Amino acid sequence: TLCELHWATAEALSRFVASLQSSFGGLEMAAKALGRGGRRLRKEEFRSWMQEQQVLSASEADSIFKMICSDSTMSRPSVRAEDIDWLAHLLPHLPLPKGRVPPGASVAETTVDLPEGPDAPQTATAARTPRSASQPA
Repeated sequence: TLCELHWATAEALSRFVASLQSSFGGLEMAAKALGRGGRRLRKEEFRSWMQEQQVLSASEADSIFKMICSDSTMSRPSVRAEDIDWLAHLLPHLPLPKGRVPPGASVAETTVDLPEGPDAPQTATAARTPRSASQPA
């Protein structure tokens, strides 16, 4: 997988995908926004578009452009809607962005603040709800 070949690239693409999903509501919507009229964005256009949409900084946009651009001759590299669609197929193989909890994951214990009182402790430990009733806590 890409994670095994080059972790930094996989992580950068993962952050990019998360930003697109946040800004456009999904990769499909981002591809549609990019692909109007069969657009091909050159490096400068891609950088401007990413900054306008507040998805990436200029330097991040340049790095991502190099990762996802396509052209059969590479004489005029560009990013197309198909390149965003390609990311959708790559998504299951990318790491989760830092700070994101995987779906279905649970933390064994969480600290909960309790109301103050003469006999009440300041904090208590509470177990999280298991994923299903058949799984032990």
